[in-house]
Amino acid sequence: VLESEGDLPGTITLDDETFIKNARLVDKIYQSSARYKSLDGYRYYYVQAAAKDVRGYNYLTKNNYTAESLIDVALIPADKVEAVKNALIGICKNGNRGVNCDSTVAAALKNNKLADVFTRYYPAGQKLWSEFFDIPASGTRTDVIWANDVMMVPFNTPAIAKFEPYLRDNIHDEFRFGTWAMQLNFGTFADGPRLVFEAGVVPHVNGLGGNEITMDSNQPIEEYESQWTIRHEFGHVIGLPDCYHEFYDTTLQAYVNYQLDITDLMCSRAGNMTERIYKQLEKAYKK
Repeated sequence: VLESEGDLPGTITLDDETFIKNARLVDKIYQSSARYKSLDGYRYYYVQAAAKDVRGYNYLTKNNYTAESLIDVALIPADKVEAVKNALIGICKNGNRGVNCDSTVAAALKNNKLADVFTRYYPAGQKLWSEFFDIPASGTRTDVIWANDVMMVPFNTPAIAKFEPYLRDNIHDEFRFGTWAMQLNFGTFADGPRLVFEAGVVPHVNGLGGNEITMDSNQPIEEYESQWTIRHEFGHVIGLPDCYHEFYDTTLQAYVNYQLDITDLMCSRAGNMTERIYKQLEKAYKK
C-alpha cells in the first residue's frame, strides 16, 4: 500500500487495533522525516543550538546535586558518576563555548574538583532554563489591558469570516485560569496581531511579542493539530517562549528534540494552560 502506485484497497484486511497501531507507526516515521527535511537546511544553526541543551542542569537539579554533595567524588554512588560527569559537561557548555568541556570535566574528576565545575557553571544552566519559561521584557506587549481579571488583547479581524471564531474559540478556551480569562478584541490595528496563511510552512510567529501568526494553509483548521498550534503560537504573540529544545548533536549525527514540561502548552502538544503561564502573564501585564 505504501510503496505501490495502484489504487488503495477497498477493504482493510487487518483488524482495527492492528491497523491503528501500524498507522501510528507510519505517521511517526512520516512526521520525523518531514521534520528532518524542514530542519536540515539550517543545520549550522542547530549545531550552535547544542550550547543551549539544558538536560545537564535538569539532571543536577532533579537529583539535588550541589557543590557540597560533589566535594568528594568518593561520595557519589559509582553508578551515578558517569551521569554526573555528563551533566557537568552540559552546564559547562551552557556557560562557556570557548572551553573544551569534556577535558575540563575529565580533569576535574581526576583531581576531585567537580564541585569547582559545578560552582562555576551551574548559574549558566539555571539562566538558560529560565529563558525557556520567562517572558522577556523585549517580548512584552504594550497594547494589552489587564482589568477585573480579564486580559484584553487586540487582534486584527481576519478577512475571511470563519477565522474569527477559530481564533476566538481556541484562545478563549485555552487562556483561562480560575476566575481569570483572556479576551480578544477584534478590530483594525496598525500594529496589532494578525493571522496569515502560507502553503507548506511550519507555523510560527515573527518573534516573541510579534504581530504575525503564520499558519499552514494546507492544514484544515478543524483538525486538532491546527487548533493546538494556534493556541501555542498565540502564546508567542503575548511573549511566552517555547519550552522545548531542538538541536543537532554532532556526535550522534542526529537532531535531538525534547520538552521541558509535557503538561505545559508552550512545551508540548500534550500540554495546556498552567498556573506557571498565568503567573508569567500576571507578572508581565498586571499593573
